[in-house]
Amino acid sequence: MNCFLETMREEDSFSVLLYSYGQKIADEIFSDKSYALYKNRYLGWTSDIEMRWQDYCNKCVDEKDKFEKHSKLSYDNEVMHILKAVVHDVVERSFTQDWSKGRFLETYKKNIDILMKGISSIESKKMGEFHG
Repeated sequence: MNCFLETMREEDSFSVLLYSYGQKIADEIFSDKSYALYKNRYLGWTSDIEMRWQDYCNKCVDEKDKFEKHSKLSYDNEVMHILKAVVHDVVERSFTQDWSKGRFLETYKKNIDILMKGISSIESKKMGEFHG
């Protein structure tokens, strides 16, 4: 299941897309049938495997074409890398720190809030106290 492509078809703003995507990720990875599979995938995934996976994917379909084919939003490669890094980090931490689905959603939302509002919006706050 590619939740991101599925969510792109449904949403026409990045903020709505990202918040909806977080709920879909949580529903998918915290289901009893999928949890162990995703946990092993995230904890065993290395930069070497990622590089080989990207090489394989690039041979199949250009990421920009795939994105624009399925979305009303415009594609920016750097934005996508930042989003991917943040989302994948939250997923990985949820497994390494054994979070509940609720904790995952709370942390995911907090991270997306920071992305959407920008770092400058939290300069006067302590990083650990940011609540959106």
